[in-house]
Amino acid sequence: MLVHGQAGADLEPGSLAHAGELSRSTLDSDSPALFQLDEERALPPRLADSMGLEEDLSSDETLPVPTSLHPQSMKGSKTGFFDFSRFEWGVFAGLVDYSPSFKGKVGWALGLDARVPVPGISWGRWALFAEAYLAYLDRNLPFFYARPKGTWYGGAGGADFTLARGEVAYLRLQGGIDYSYFNRINSVDNGFGGMVGAQLGFFWIRQNTKTSVILSPQFVSNGKDWYVLGTFGASFEF
Repeated sequence: MLVHGQAGADLEPGSLAHAGELSRSTLDSDSPALFQLDEERALPPRLADSMGLEEDLSSDETLPVPTSLHPQSMKGSKTGFFDFSRFEWGVFAGLVDYSPSFKGKVGWALGLDARVPVPGISWGRWALFAEAYLAYLDRNLPFFYARPKGTWYGGAGGADFTLARGEVAYLRLQGGIDYSYFNRINSVDNGFGGMVGAQLGFFWIRQNTKTSVILSPQFVSNGKDWYVLGTFGASFEF
């Protein structure tokens, strides 16, 4: 008992306070490094990355906006009344068969055509087309006619409607106005006529609608005379 009391008597109150301050100061001085180490060990990499991302977002820099999501670019991507992004041009060649009133043999023809879709019209299957061609007419006339044969020029314009379309082929119906200039061939009058026709197209490569080969019959008449164009051609879309 005396030993215990004597030991307790050797520890003065002031020394206890001083020891507490020392331990507190030691803990305070060591704790920041210890806590920082523990925090770094405790944070998973993704959380640390997210904290870094948060710092980036909090800066004054702004994130780039994709042009595809910009309102103006979205507005510009809308298709108008005419779809010139699907403009087509083509070449063709074939034969011309004339009505009996022409007294002509079957001749040849070749030309160029162009087409632009018109999605602004209902169903979106309509298009406008134009074509120009050169043809040959050889009439069975008496010898005293100065120019019974020769080349002549034609041109047509109108609208077509895609009746059916698949992965391999398509079918279009045509209608429009044709003008024929017979280039001073004897006893043949230049003039306008109505034109109806069809196009049966086959894509060169399956599901590639950029190129196609076309079979096309066309009937042209002014009400009393007529001729038929039967052509084979190729079309290219841009």
